[in-house]
Amino acid sequence: MSDNLKTTLFIVLAVYGVMGVGAVCGRVGWLNPKTRKDLLAIVINVLIPCMIIKNVLMNPVFKDPKNLYGPPLIGFSIILVSVILGWIIAKTLPAGLTTLDTTKKIGTFAACLGMLNYGYVPIPLIENLFPNNSGVLGVLFVQNVGTEFALWTVCVFSFLGRFDSKTVRSLFNIPVLVIVGCLLINIFEPFELLPLKWRYAFKLYDLDILFWTPVNMLAASAIPLSLLCVGGAIAEQFHLSDFVEDIGKTFRVSFVSTFFRLLVFPCLILLAAKYLPCSQEAKIVTVIYASMSSATFPIVLAETYDGDVKTALLTSLSNSLVAIATTPFWIVTGLKWIGVQQ
Repeated sequence: MSDNLKTTLFIVLAVYGVMGVGAVCGRVGWLNPKTRKDLLAIVINVLIPCMIIKNVLMNPVFKDPKNLYGPPLIGFSIILVSVILGWIIAKTLPAGLTTLDTTKKIGTFAACLGMLNYGYVPIPLIENLFPNNSGVLGVLFVQNVGTEFALWTVCVFSFLGRFDSKTVRSLFNIPVLVIVGCLLINIFEPFELLPLKWRYAFKLYDLDILFWTPVNMLAASAIPLSLLCVGGAIAEQFHLSDFVEDIGKTFRVSFVSTFFRLLVFPCLILLAAKYLPCSQEAKIVTVIYASMSSATFPIVLAETYDGDVKTALLTSLSNSLVAIATTPFWIVTGLKWIGVQQ
């Protein structure tokens, strides 16, 4: 095994290991639904915004206009095309093979197959693989704006078959607003409008430390707590008896999900990463996207938006487990494919 492949594998195992700790905490009752809900509120509304500020605000990578409009379009397009392909797959393959015999199951399968893991796993991967290039992580957050938009529009529509006011309100969440605010500050540089003596005082006394120190401390907590919450949610939702009782159905849905999410879709996304006219940072982020399994958050959305929860669990969790082995391969292969040497 090459050093790059081994390093990437260990990082992936470490990420899933923290999720496993969260699952154990959920099983023994330390991370019950109420505790997890409160923790997630802090993660989403405080810790993730601090991580965004750390990596997006004043980041010189956004001096390149391509990194402002390209990544969100890439993120949205990947999810849109993937969900459409999910519908085509479910409609085209025989129902006897996929066991997707209702519109609700087909919509759930397409949404869960199409929505890749765009946050909790890619963030620590990029932090460890590119520790000296904050531009890559910054571009990931901006690309995630388009992905987030696709989650609350394309995927919710796949579950519901309609849009509603709740979907629109969900788009205006704090992380998205913080990203937009940071980008606007990067573009217009309002601090340059401050009187010269104020700017001199800030520089002389290092007053920016009062801002950046707590931001960095809070940002460092975001991913570990997020992974614990995800592990707790999986422990709550997953009941082995539900799947053992119909092992044939479980295997068929899991096989179709894994084949397309971890074999077919990565090839298509890597083609886009190679030939899209975008910055190198955006290409790297797209390679990371290509290596990802289905996200676990749509399992919660399936429950909220009248999807089929069992189909969501089968679709998301099956390829998430297999991705422990495939993610390192696709990352190493993809980075070589686009000409990036680690």
